[in-house]
Amino acid sequence: MVYKTFEEALKTYSKGSQKKVLWTCPKCKETALRIFKSAVKIKLCKKCSCRKIAKNRDITGVKNPWFGKTPPCVKSGPENPNWNSELSNKERQERKEKRRNETRPYKKWREAVFERDSYTCQKCKSKKSPFNAHHLNSWKLYKSERFDLANGITLCSKCHKDFHGLYGKVTTKEQFEHFRTHQ
Repeated sequence: MVYKTFEEALKTYSKGSQKKVLWTCPKCKETALRIFKSAVKIKLCKKCSCRKIAKNRDITGVKNPWFGKTPPCVKSGPENPNWNSELSNKERQERKEKRRNETRPYKKWREAVFERDSYTCQKCKSKKSPFNAHHLNSWKLYKSERFDLANGITLCSKCHKDFHGLYGKVTTKEQFEHFRTHQ
């Protein structure tokens, strides 16, 4: 049976029911026949829901309709709502280059830590990736030691998560030594 309104379907709805309802997309006003339970959850039709796809950015699968394409709701340049029209192209390029340069020292430090530790977790001795380059003295408080090789150690993802689960985000070498010897 097909119901024309949610109210009609709701009156006779029971858990596991496959009752269908005439559903209207609030954005484009297109109507479609949907199972009541899914119609309640769905906010937009497939055409209008490209925002969700754009947000997740999973466009790697060949079966994905957005494979290799940018969804129409992802706008760049002056079409983007965050566009700052007061910036010149030169200033935009300088900002982009500055962001790129800020990540370079970290990447070099991280790679140096992994190589020094032979791509081995220094807690459990696992050689399976993914690895994290952990700052012994926290990034936030010890700014002068951020890229100091002696302030880094290789941990597997599990050990890294366990450590921060116990001690929080702001940590010290002493806390790590306690973690390494007592856990």
